[in-house]
Amino acid sequence: MHTRLSVKKPRFLPGDIIKAFRGVYFHFGVYVGNGKVVHFCSTGANELDPHSADIQETTYARFSKGDTVTVDNMEMATYGREQIVQRARSMIGTKLGTYNLLSNNCEHFANWCRCGKLVSHQRTFVDALSNLMLTPGSTIRIMKDVAFNIFGKTEKEINDLYKNTKHI
Repeated sequence: MHTRLSVKKPRFLPGDIIKAFRGVYFHFGVYVGNGKVVHFCSTGANELDPHSADIQETTYARFSKGDTVTVDNMEMATYGREQIVQRARSMIGTKLGTYNLLSNNCEHFANWCRCGKLVSHQRTFVDALSNLMLTPGSTIRIMKDVAFNIFGKTEKEINDLYKNTKHI
């Protein structure tokens, strides 16, 4: 008996900025239609390897790697959907400079396609966290906010998780 893996057909529109949750970060791309995504990633095994990273058009399955994928149209679109797709495809095979996890990554590329700006909200979030003077109470509050905003957990669920966590 043969087992067949099935990948759900994407429910996105061409020009949508999509993101796949990789456990600790999101990987971004531009859905261009017909089950294809243009994204800035490595051709090697390590998606974050700057030496082999370039802009590629791949299948949705390769982009998602089985992870949860959602639409992220946070940045206001300067361009229409067709233009977003054209901008993404115009960069295939290039490096958009050199890949850099903090200053030139897949989110920067996707937002450039959508609005012409190299911006990363993940980077902004990390910068904001690093600028905070953390106390135990503020750390817990930040963790709760992150859990709520990223993982969709309610305050009660977060408090229950916290109560059941061994504190050092």
